[in-house]
Amino acid sequence: MCTSTKDAQHQEMQKLVKQNCVSFLDKAFNGLRITSTGQLTTAIILNARQDETAVLLRESVFLINSLVRHMTDYKNTSHSVGAELIDAQKTIIKLQSELLSVKDHQM
Repeated sequence: MCTSTKDAQHQEMQKLVKQNCVSFLDKAFNGLRITSTGQLTTAIILNARQDETAVLLRESVFLINSLVRHMTDYKNTSHSVGAELIDAQKTIIKLQSELLSVKDHQM
């Protein structure tokens, strides 16, 4: 897969992950009646209804799992892109060497 296709896929994946995170946080903040993570305390969570807390916990586990998968995919792709870059540099060096050899032969 070419690098530009991988970049486009990662940008799309990042956009989707960000949307999912924002959506989850909006839902959590509204459910817990807070406006920022700085307001989140154990007391607020304990005072929330058990069913709301269970839903938020379940969704947070799915979200964390999704983030871990995306980070792993990103890591694997970055290693792959790095390997492609090294291969391209090797090819350039080989072509430069061949060009120098041809120039030396012509002189």
